[in-house]
Amino acid sequence: MIDGSYSNVRNPEEGVKMEYGDPVNCLATLPGQYGVGFWSKYKIDQVKFISKLKWKEFNPSVDFSKYLDQKGEKRLPEDTTLFDKCCMVVTVSIQGHPVKFVVLHTVPATGFGVPKTSNIDRNGDQIAFLEWLVTGEKEAPYSVDVLDDEGKRVEPLKKEERVVILGDLNVDFRAQVPGGERLQKFANDPFYTVFPRGVATDGDLQLDYLITRNLRLEAFNIGAKDPNLLSDHKPIWARYSFEVEEEGKVNV
Repeated sequence: MIDGSYSNVRNPEEGVKMEYGDPVNCLATLPGQYGVGFWSKYKIDQVKFISKLKWKEFNPSVDFSKYLDQKGEKRLPEDTTLFDKCCMVVTVSIQGHPVKFVVLHTVPATGFGVPKTSNIDRNGDQIAFLEWLVTGEKEAPYSVDVLDDEGKRVEPLKKEERVVILGDLNVDFRAQVPGGERLQKFANDPFYTVFPRGVATDGDLQLDYLITRNLRLEAFNIGAKDPNLLSDHKPIWARYSFEVEEEGKVNV
């Protein structure tokens, strides 16, 4: 399954369709960009999409008068969504045991030189949502009266659940910006395993993550950029396992 928030066109001169592009960030005009995808060799039991949640519904204190769009021309609309793409919660059955995959591709925590960018604050609030969804912890001014795209209430994941957070979170966890500071909490919490940990996946920055709970990291690798794969970041790969009473070790 894939959320096609970005057009996937190798050559922008062939004509880029903005139909699925993000109107706020105007990033869909870059060739080879894509939104959020998930494939599994194991049975997928459930998928929740969260894409319609308005930014101001989650953070009522957002002041849109501070921001301009990514072209630096227009004020952001008041109904701007929290997620420029979507957040996905996928329940996968591995040998009959559920594992929750939280898939997120955030806005970049930079304005690329554009004044009055919303990107840094929006990235921070997207990761604040991720933090609430996984840990159940929230702080003012955030609202957690959240519905998924089917209108069903979203509840935070239970602490005993096996969880994998994966995606391009577009901020280095060492960066002194809201999103980086929130990711630092996961890095400092022994209940979570953060991989990679201080290894660059795009230029000099670590922007891509596998963050797990109630799983054991068994093996990992960080690949090289391959332009033939239509990705501007390095791929990361890991193998995990978990223990089940009376069954022993289960590999993921």
